[in-house]
Amino acid sequence: MGPRGPVTAATFARRVQFRDVLWFAGALVVPAVVGVAGLLAAAALGVLGQRGFLIWFLPVAALLSGLATWLVARRRGWGWRDLGLVRGRRSPWHLAWEVPVAWLVAVVPAIAVASAIGLQPSARSDTATQEAIRFGPPASMVLTVLAVAVVVPLLEEVVFRRMLYGWLEGWAGWPVAVVGSTLCFAAAHGIPVVMVIVGAVGLAAAVLVRVHRSLWPGLVLHSANNLLVAVLVLAGLR
Repeated sequence: MGPRGPVTAATFARRVQFRDVLWFAGALVVPAVVGVAGLLAAAALGVLGQRGFLIWFLPVAALLSGLATWLVARRRGWGWRDLGLVRGRRSPWHLAWEVPVAWLVAVVPAIAVASAIGLQPSARSDTATQEAIRFGPPASMVLTVLAVAVVVPLLEEVVFRRMLYGWLEGWAGWPVAVVGSTLCFAAAHGIPVVMVIVGAVGLAAAVLVRVHRSLWPGLVLHSANNLLVAVLVLAGLR
């Protein structure tokens, strides 16, 4: 059988095994849970108050998950190219219009749908971000913005748009990978209104990743979306 054509060719060069998905998902989740547990214990002992916990848990969780992901990548031999952080098939200049258009086409209708069916963000849905950005010291504000707009999008793109997407694509093809990774990405965020909007972000990111054969476009979209949320919180609009 000859090589697959451009339509059916694999999105990424290195195939993903299911244990890769488990390793990288564990690196994202387990250290974050441990970090949050540690901060909760500190809060219970009076070292941190409730506000202190809310201010610092995002930076701490992101730092620990980032370190664990780096260690897993090294242990399993995943370099930058293997992770999909390569120049895509299309010019990077395409991202200047493709990312905004993808965001508008996917997220704006999702916001409208969520509003139409009565899903509204709760007052607690982004409490930690609000506390850290609006009320925390400058260090926590900077670290939280970096976590929200850079570290968390990178880690989530690796897990959902590289590992899970790559495994599903090898198993059932890229359309299943796009839909499956999007549904899992949405479900991981728990809150219904967030799931709808985040699912739209995930769908747009997955399509961009497929078109470009690179993780960068999805990461740019994801980071830009999260940075917008952080700016809105900082401006007091949420």
